[in-house]
Amino acid sequence: MNQSFLSRAWGPMFLLVFSGLSSIFLFQNCDMGGVPATQDRLALLAADQDFVYDTVVDQIAYMSCSEVNSPAGRDPSAYFTFRVGAYGDDAGISLTDEFFELTEKSSAKERLDLLNIGPGSKAMNLQLALRGNQNLQTIFVTTSGSDGTEGIDYSTMFTTLGEDYPSAYLLDYYSQGKRLKYLRDDFGKGIRIEGSLSFASSSETEDQARNYSSNNSGVLALTYRDTATGGVAAISPEDLGQEGERQKSVFGRGFELNYRVPVGANSGFPPRILFGVTERSLENASDASKRKNWTCNSSMVFKIVDKDDAIAGTNVTCNMVPDNLAGNQALLSKVRNILKPEDWWVDLTNNCIIAKTAQTGGCYNKRNDKTVEYNLNQPCSIDVEGPNPLCSHFVSICER
Repeated sequence: MNQSFLSRAWGPMFLLVFSGLSSIFLFQNCDMGGVPATQDRLALLAADQDFVYDTVVDQIAYMSCSEVNSPAGRDPSAYFTFRVGAYGDDAGISLTDEFFELTEKSSAKERLDLLNIGPGSKAMNLQLALRGNQNLQTIFVTTSGSDGTEGIDYSTMFTTLGEDYPSAYLLDYYSQGKRLKYLRDDFGKGIRIEGSLSFASSSETEDQARNYSSNNSGVLALTYRDTATGGVAAISPEDLGQEGERQKSVFGRGFELNYRVPVGANSGFPPRILFGVTERSLENASDASKRKNWTCNSSMVFKIVDKDDAIAGTNVTCNMVPDNLAGNQALLSKVRNILKPEDWWVDLTNNCIIAKTAQTGGCYNKRNDKTVEYNLNQPCSIDVEGPNPLCSHFVSICER
């Protein structure tokens, strides 16, 4: 539903009716306070407007799979390298307090119009990527020299901000002290604040992405882009006429990641488990109020088991059974945010998962007749070129 449609349908009246809103806004084409909501007034407000969005995500998952099928054959729902989402009550997108201070004397209609034209709000997408610490306008890409591929090197999350549909919800949710994290599109399909990156085409690429995100080279970044410019350029204070370098300061949040080897693994096992997440501001890295350490529990670490190996009981026990609805529901619901029921069997007892997808080989696709070593204290190889069975893969989930 958009303004042009509503204007055609209602003429001089402007009616916003969105299912699920706690209130219905009905406006004449004038300011309800008696002061005309002229274009001049909107232009003055837009000139003073700062960046208006604040997004909080509350789960980050890392899947160590490599040698997965080519991007064309990969199941993007089941297989990823990083998955980030807003799922809990305190997560989602909110408008800033500063926006409401600026529009203190404005009607809801004028606020909606301002979000449509303001430089700090209009036509923006939320975007996920690995970005360089020395230049936040650069992203890690799987193909050298490319600008990146959607769904592989970067992910556009949610829907376009600054349009009537999400803006009306954001205005209403702010009044209720809530964040917006879910909508339906024009076809009734759900839209979540969730994005995935996939660097699983080879063990070398997966290793490079992990190293890039775990040292001073890069950071997992949640940023915003102008839909008019496209690409992956992140909006910065400089774009709004403020001081700062576009390479050093952008709007959004960054996540510094740390990895470890599984407990009990042999000394040559790769660091395939995410065990540390530190959140920080990308606009100002020294802002202590935005710095937060996340929680990474062993209960949210799962060994990835090949279906054929599970059936044969080859060096591993993992059960393909329906979710235990009488079990730990709190843990299960968190895990199911990341590992969708249509994609994975989840065995909370043995801390393992098995793909439901029909993709041959799945996480261990290019096995070349090599077996997988699920016993962590036995020698293993990180790829098919090594002399030993393949090292087992894991998915690990951390929460805010």
